Amino acid sequence: MLTVEEYLKLIRDFPKFPNEAKIQEEYLTKYWLTKEELNNVWIDIMTRIFNSNFRNLRDRVFKEDFDFIVTPGSTLLRKQELELLQSCMKITEDKYFIAIEDVEVNPEEKRTEFGLPLRFRFPSNVSNEDIMSGGWLSWDVFNRPIRNFRVFGDSGRWGVYSEYDYEMPLFIIGFHRNYSYLFHSKFIVPTEDAPEEYVPEFEWARKFGVKFPQTD
Repeated sequence: MLTVEEYLKLIRDFPKFPNEAKIQEEYLTKYWLTKEELNNVWIDIMTRIFNSNFRNLRDRVFKEDFDFIVTPGSTLLRKQELELLQSCMKITEDKYFIAIEDVEVNPEEKRTEFGLPLRFRFPSNVSNEDIMSGGWLSWDVFNRPIRNFRVFGDSGRWGVYSEYDYEMPLFIIGFHRNYSYLFHSKFIVPTEDAPEEYVPEFEWARKFGVKFPQTD
């Protein structure tokens, strides 16, 4: 993965966005997750949340002792989803959470069609306005559903997989079973008179024996 300095050089050299470098430099200085911290702190937490054999949605996403809820996806961490997660993070006592783009990395490539694999660390009380303060970078990451992301907190008690290219975009929230009531009380899945487009995600989740809230 590229360093912040390498990424900023790409932005400065990319003529479509010549005025974005300063905005993004400040944003990345504040929120970029360094490779050292990723390896020393967060990889261990991630292995406690996500199934080590998870490669795509044909596999179980989370560990066996995690329940999960599947909701329709769209863009990453919309304001309402962020606020619901933050209400849960107060109980799970997270100080930080991270968002890591889930993509195969070719170390020889400096950029791809969509940019580079992205990773951010945010304080658990970050505002939606702060998340969106990175100019074009924030818009590209959080307003365009073109990437898959893993999102999880430092408590290791919950995680999110944001999937954009399944049969339909999905926002999959996993949580340790000790916190099932908490997350089910926050993320209510609309099932009565559910529109037809909700059906694929129900079928996907039910193959793992998931019982949706408010359903028989």
